[in-house]
Amino acid sequence: EIDDKIGKGNLLDAGEALSGMSDKAKDMAGKTIEAFTEVEDAQKKLNASMGVAGTASAKKYEQALTDVFRSGLFEDMSEAADAVALVSKNLGDMSNQDLSQLVQDAKVLENTFEVDLKETIRGVAAMQENYGITGKHALDMITVALQRNGSTWADEVGDNMAEYSQLWAQMGFTASETFQILENGTRNGAYNLDKVNDVVKEIGISLTDGRIEENIDSFSQKSKELFESFKNGGASQAEVIQSLLTDLGEMENKTEALSLASTVWSALGEDNSLKVLTSLMSVKGGYEDVQGAADKLNEDTTTTSQKMQGAWNDLKLALVPIGEELALALQPLLLGLTEILKSFQNLPGPVKTFIAAFLGVGTIVGILAGVAGALTALVGILGGPVTLALIAVTGIIAGVIAVIKNWGSITEWFSKQWDRLQKWWTEFWARFSDPADSAFKILSSSVKTVTSFLFASFEDKVNAVKNIFK
Repeated sequence: EIDDKIGKGNLLDAGEALSGMSDKAKDMAGKTIEAFTEVEDAQKKLNASMGVAGTASAKKYEQALTDVFRSGLFEDMSEAADAVALVSKNLGDMSNQDLSQLVQDAKVLENTFEVDLKETIRGVAAMQENYGITGKHALDMITVALQRNGSTWADEVGDNMAEYSQLWAQMGFTASETFQILENGTRNGAYNLDKVNDVVKEIGISLTDGRIEENIDSFSQKSKELFESFKNGGASQAEVIQSLLTDLGEMENKTEALSLASTVWSALGEDNSLKVLTSLMSVKGGYEDVQGAADKLNEDTTTTSQKMQGAWNDLKLALVPIGEELALALQPLLLGLTEILKSFQNLPGPVKTFIAAFLGVGTIVGILAGVAGALTALVGILGGPVTLALIAVTGIIAGVIAVIKNWGSITEWFSKQWDRLQKWWTEFWARFSDPADSAFKILSSSVKTVTSFLFASFEDKVNAVKNIFK
């Protein structure tokens, strides 16, 4: 049917017959190029932000990014690239496998507990530096803390570790002891983590500003000995604080215990009940063995929708090589169209006036729409404004040549453009020759028909127009 219509010169109907194929081609090719540009943009963004563009290290980050994207935790690859950069910059150099896993585990925490990803990674980085543990260990500990305490901690654990972990470590507390004391405090009446941090910070200050030394006789012999050792560079602040709080908890007269706390720590002892203060002395609990907690949470929360998103992301990655070829092949055509549009901006004023009137002639433009339809179907990308521009510009050329017969240079120029376009098609479809062979034959036939129409004698043009309506 298509060959028959083209053979009769009825390119308008041929263009309509190709419209269904055009829509499908546009959608497929558009998705393919979109997948390529999304991946390329994300990779270049990541490599540039890490300062590794063009180096061997770029491969490591690109692989980590690919693995993260395939997990289905991110719909947008640019967002995944930001997460990879965030983790790498804060936690230092690591293998692409470890980097990918940390990013995924941190994202799962964000999805599950609605914690802020950036604050969480800042907290992990601070724990890694101050406690001398790995980023993986720190993330495991935060995971367990959130599982045990939920929303009570979700809004502040990352920020608290970023701010206070250095203080806790300097006082001599380990990461697991810190988390246990924080949990004890919030479970026994402290309003939030900040309150517990402030209590321990104030107790630590009292060891050096004279308050403990002035009241040390009110505490046990063990506390006295530890305090003397601390002053001589022996015992740590953590050891002295634990002993002092243990003494408070073991006092039979709770009123005297609270009075002593208020005397030593002023308003701090009054604002925090004895229950909160004495709960801080226990440092053993559920944070000694947390290995693998983040990975397990990742596994336990993987849903069907996440797997489907991962499969879709994997399909995008598979389309990248084809999209790259399409994008590279289309560049010459887009440049050619740009050149055509620019050239007609330089036409003389009277010619432009004539062209405006000539655009009302729908017959020739209708014929040329068939060619544009064929182009649209074959390229699968051209459409909308680009197609309309092509029709209009080509119609303008036809009008100029038909009326101004002595413009040999213009006709020669137009002929060259068609030659270049046909050459481009030949090179383009060389990449995809098998599926596009028959389509290219349609294009060649269409181009020859229109070219013959444009450059034939005036009498031939009249006859060609008449034939359309037979």
